Amino acid sequence: MQQSVLVVDDDPLTRRVLQHYLARAGYGVLSASNGCEAIKLANSKMPQLIILDVMMPDMDGWTALKQIQQTEAGKAIPAILLSGNPDLVAKDESLHSGAASVLVKPVRAEQLLALIRQLMPESGPDGPPAKLPV
Repeated sequence: MQQSVLVVDDDPLTRRVLQHYLARAGYGVLSASNGCEAIKLANSKMPQLIILDVMMPDMDGWTALKQIQQTEAGKAIPAILLSGNPDLVAKDESLHSGAASVLVKPVRAEQLLALIRQLMPESGPDGPPAKLPV
């Protein structure tokens, strides 16, 4: 079963870049352009991981993540917060948001995919890794 990642960012270019990284790595990708869409998709599709921009109009990423994590199922979804502002990454609200990690944009594909492999319950897009010969 293909693992899915929800990408949430108000910037269409950032969303496309992240979707490209994830799709090339074999993950299913859901996308949202704001916090309200993110909450609806997270609750209905139950992705295995969420990548969420901090600064978005109408609802910031911190607020969206708090709302997603109000359910037991939502609490189980690891989240990565993204921000183009290093000061926001270090802000207490980011560090205590419930996110598994906080990254500064722009994010390199290798950096993001390595972090996703650490955070996903299964370590590959199609399930657990094959056993390597000893």
